[in-house]
Amino acid sequence: MFSEYKILFDLFELNNEHLFIVGGALRNYYLNKDIKDIDFAVTCIPSKVKTILKDYEVSIYKEELGLSLLNFNNKTYEITTLRIESGIKDFRYPKDITFVNDINKDYLRRDFTVNAIYYNPYLGILDPSNGLDDIKHKKLKFILDPSTSIHTDPLRLLRALRFSLEYDLLIDDDTLNIICDNSESINNLNNVKYDELFKILNTFKYNQYLTILSKFFKNIDFKDNVLNILKGNDLFIYLICKYNLNYLFDNHYLNNLLKNLKKLSSNIDDKLYKSLDNNTLDKILNILKYLDVFKYNYYLK
Repeated sequence: MFSEYKILFDLFELNNEHLFIVGGALRNYYLNKDIKDIDFAVTCIPSKVKTILKDYEVSIYKEELGLSLLNFNNKTYEITTLRIESGIKDFRYPKDITFVNDINKDYLRRDFTVNAIYYNPYLGILDPSNGLDDIKHKKLKFILDPSTSIHTDPLRLLRALRFSLEYDLLIDDDTLNIICDNSESINNLNNVKYDELFKILNTFKYNQYLTILSKFFKNIDFKDNVLNILKGNDLFIYLICKYNLNYLFDNHYLNNLLKNLKKLSSNIDDKLYKSLDNNTLDKILNILKYLDVFKYNYYLK
């Protein structure tokens, strides 16, 4: 299991420290999903990480957060010092951080039980919040009380829905009600929320949470931000204009979108659609269907 990282685990053990794989890699491993990224947690601060890995390229990225970046086998990995977080600033970031060497303290700052599984070949699988049991029963649970967890980081509202859709994990009704009741809190977030929203749309399973999503969209000022989301994306700009999705914008924003079409040839239909396979076209159609439903939810609620 993760044998290619054995040399790294060994180096930390030789220096009386522990390195762990944590988070999405283990979640995906036990869900039999592709592992996209490997994140590490460690019992020492970045300066010691750099000393232990002196034969590798290591840079201290954000020392105050305990974050180092390791170049290993031509890939970049994050190594984060175990920590306790307290207080909130800018609506989703910790005000105070204390470094620790105990995963039983670190895991409490994480979002969901399925993301709080740790692995070290010398210590085995460490699962302080019973995430493996939740994976087995296909459940998505917050580590803390959902209201507390959402207050700590409102982005978890959207991440909960995305993880549920992407990994077929069930959110219980009480938690869904809390998510719905707190939908307005995402107004406090910057554009990071749009990344999550578009990831949700890209699952193409969003009808399951259409009522909740309509509340999120209602609480987002699309007019001020959608141009930045679509910047450089000719296909979506084209689709918005072609299918008359101008209900998302007032005339000023629609005119800006139309100006962006000038760089595309007059043969836009043939050029775009001939380059797309049927699967992609089906997904585009689903997006358009969703936007059509959203149009009514947005204005009628």
